[in-house]
Amino acid sequence: MNKDQADKIISDYVKKIYSFSLSKLRNIDKAEELASRITVEVYLSLLKADSIQNINAYIYRIARNVYAQFIMEEKKEDKLLNGEIFTTQNTPLTTHNSQLTTHYSQLTTHYSRLRKGGEVGGDDNYQRLRKEISFLSNLQRHIVVLYYYQKLNTEEIAKKLKLPRSTIKWHLIDARNQLKEGFKTDKDLNSQKEIIFNSYGSYGKYGLLNADMSYFYLKIIPQKITYSVFHKAKTSIEIAKELSIPTAYIEDEIKHLYENGFLIKLPGEKYFSNVYIVQNNKNYDENILKICELYAKKICDIYIPILTSTLNSILHSQNSRFYVPQNDYNFLFWSIFTFATIYKFQSPLETKSIQKYLIKPFDGGEFLAFAEVSGNSGSQHAYKDNKNNDIICEKLKYGKTHISAWWFNSNFDVRVKELFSVGDILGILAEYIAGNCPKDIDHIDDYMSLYDADFLLQKGDDDFVNTIITTLSMQELIDLLPEPTEEIRLLEKKLVQNVKKARQNSFPPYFKKLICFNDRQYLSHPDLRVAMLQYLLDTGVLKPLKQKQKKTVNMIVFNK
Repeated sequence: MNKDQADKIISDYVKKIYSFSLSKLRNIDKAEELASRITVEVYLSLLKADSIQNINAYIYRIARNVYAQFIMEEKKEDKLLNGEIFTTQNTPLTTHNSQLTTHYSQLTTHYSRLRKGGEVGGDDNYQRLRKEISFLSNLQRHIVVLYYYQKLNTEEIAKKLKLPRSTIKWHLIDARNQLKEGFKTDKDLNSQKEIIFNSYGSYGKYGLLNADMSYFYLKIIPQKITYSVFHKAKTSIEIAKELSIPTAYIEDEIKHLYENGFLIKLPGEKYFSNVYIVQNNKNYDENILKICELYAKKICDIYIPILTSTLNSILHSQNSRFYVPQNDYNFLFWSIFTFATIYKFQSPLETKSIQKYLIKPFDGGEFLAFAEVSGNSGSQHAYKDNKNNDIICEKLKYGKTHISAWWFNSNFDVRVKELFSVGDILGILAEYIAGNCPKDIDHIDDYMSLYDADFLLQKGDDDFVNTIITTLSMQELIDLLPEPTEEIRLLEKKLVQNVKKARQNSFPPYFKKLICFNDRQYLSHPDLRVAMLQYLLDTGVLKPLKQKQKKTVNMIVFNK
């Protein structure tokens, strides 16, 4: 099987593999590890296969075998951790993502050398000592193993690792001090409060592979790492201790985030977040809600009559350039209003001051990254329930066709909750629009995907596309829409002052310039936009969406 075929199968089955893993293990971190192993094994097997009669059965068989091996490894590791496996020979355990080997089976024999004057003592501390050792850096763990467990002296270790003897001595002293400090600290390592992002997004352009925030932050550990260093820079060891996760498990994650711009490195091997994080709390939520509701009413009362008049003129003069499902102009107005309030409400700003905040991942993207974590809010406000963010896919190639699209995710749609990939569906839709997707047995899966995602609906014996399509380019549509009035710009200044006051002292000094930049753009902020949509819905300007429209609302496909 060639690589393209294997890539497509993996793309189709990656969510199913994760669901299988989660159903078996009931643990997110373990499920992620198992899913990654299954995916790799399936991919390698596909590349070697010539033909596969039943792909579902083929993948399930591999998944079952990898799962069985995973369980066996866990049971063996549990026995080792509980001291049930002891031999006179060294039993190497390869640390996660590392070539360094340790010899934990001899730990009970040699750890007494670490006890100076009984500072660390008693068999009850066996597991605790092992946990504290796991928090050391790779190099320090390796040195500790060589010195205490393999009984090499500092000169032999220096020669083996090709490091100065003084460096080896320093690391041994530092490791001892860290272990002692760890035992002095009276803490429950399992009581770490779960801090994860309840939303995240970006502002800018993605690269060739569309590696957005979800590409890097789908797992929980990167979220915890980034939040850990948001208010204060920390070393990898400090991060590991704070999160109660062995250093070996997070060093590669830290490196990955740093290399793609989500973390910055400071002197002393310390890391700091380059992701703009809002920690909501009850007062913050209530203040922002009041501000958004107040200004949503004022702005809509001014802008809606202008936008309605302009849209009528556009449809009168360029009606043939718009496709509106079932001629439902309420559905069109949802998307046009939302589109206008991002691209016409943005303020032209000099972006030189925020260059250092730009995330530049491996695929050539360039964007500002932001996230939200829950505080003690308990808030149920609509615009806080989901990932309010704009997504732009420009000139993407699908098969023989090119397509661009914009969509805005919010609580009014069910795209995030349904967990389907809009990009994948758009690819199939592009082929359908171009006439490259005949209704035959070879394309049955494509049609099922379009039906399941409500991008294609049936009326009688006919199908119709269920999203807004225009033959205008994105820039042409932007140019046709009305500018905000001077009165709205005056409201914007007052809005910015109120927002700035509401979140005073909520962010580290590092983000001062970015906060100023964001504040000046608050007129086009997703939260205000959602508040405006809610106001229009409450006042009857917008009519409630039909259930089938909730997967494709606030979306425009540019079929230029």
